[in-house]
Amino acid sequence: CICMLAAQHRLAIWAADVGQAFLKGMKFDEIAKLTGEPIREVNFYLPSASVPMLKQVKGFESFNPQLEVLHCDKPGTGSVDAPRCFSMKLSIVTREKCGMESSSVDPEICFIHDVKPNGEKLLKCVITKHVDDLKFTGERSTIQWVLHKLQDVFGELKVTWHDFTNCGVHHVQDKVSKG
Repeated sequence: CICMLAAQHRLAIWAADVGQAFLKGMKFDEIAKLTGEPIREVNFYLPSASVPMLKQVKGFESFNPQLEVLHCDKPGTGSVDAPRCFSMKLSIVTREKCGMESSSVDPEICFIHDVKPNGEKLLKCVITKHVDDLKFTGERSTIQWVLHKLQDVFGELKVTWHDFTNCGVHHVQDKVSKG
């Protein structure tokens, strides 16, 4: 979709990666409010070799692994919930902060259009989302604006264009012809 549109309209293709994305997703209570699902209760035992290090953290000086477990407010890397929690937050940001609309065919493809007075829609930006790997095409200024909005929420993104790997596929685009 992105590569076809870029080639057809002679637009650059861009990629962005959200570093440590799974630590930046929604909390379990936020998901429960949004979906009506019960709040996930995720706790874990700390390996005994790590207890002395945890006790150096303020508030955990008296941690007793015989009587206590650690509680997760949101999933982190390695949790089965992490991709979903991040994807849900990314969808909210692209919709509410960036004003993007999702494709009716695939909600992970989002668009920004400019609507002319006669009702004609002009495509300004398209993004495909695969968890934390994003691919864009469109007007440079619109893409940069969207990237800025995403960075306001998720922190610095790794942004590349014309030559990058996204979702295991290496993309190389001629900078002049956009082919």
